[in-house]
Amino acid sequence: WLAEGEGSASNKIDIPDHVASVLAQPSAPKREAESDERTERIRNRAKQASEDAMKLRGMLIGEDDEKAWWRTQKSIPEGGRVVTKDDPLTVIVAGGGLAGLVVAAAAHAKGMKVALFEQASSYAPYGGPIQIQSNALRALQQINPTIFEELVAA
Repeated sequence: WLAEGEGSASNKIDIPDHVASVLAQPSAPKREAESDERTERIRNRAKQASEDAMKLRGMLIGEDDEKAWWRTQKSIPEGGRVVTKDDPLTVIVAGGGLAGLVVAAAAHAKGMKVALFEQASSYAPYGGPIQIQSNALRALQQINPTIFEELVAA
């Protein structure tokens, strides 16, 4: 609808200049055409992630689980406590989806102690592709360059 009608001429462009400048950078994501090889590579990565998750399933059982840091209530004085490298902020993330993983990675990168809880027992590709806008990619690149590189490679 932007290509016709009485809208602003500045709205009738395909890619805004700021997006074009980001996509022109050498490290910007490049679209890889669909192919049987690419599909197989993605399926293998999903299968490996599922196998890795199964190996970690129940990694804390019995007494270890009962003594886990997220189950231990902290005594915090009125007005808060001093946050140190030995006693960092603690974060519990509910959900291992894209947002939960990014939050957990960002908190961990800042030195926080993180526990991530996901109800699914394994990961598998569902439905269609996930779109990540350029501003979200820039944020991910700042939070964790490794995750950014893996997303671009996907």
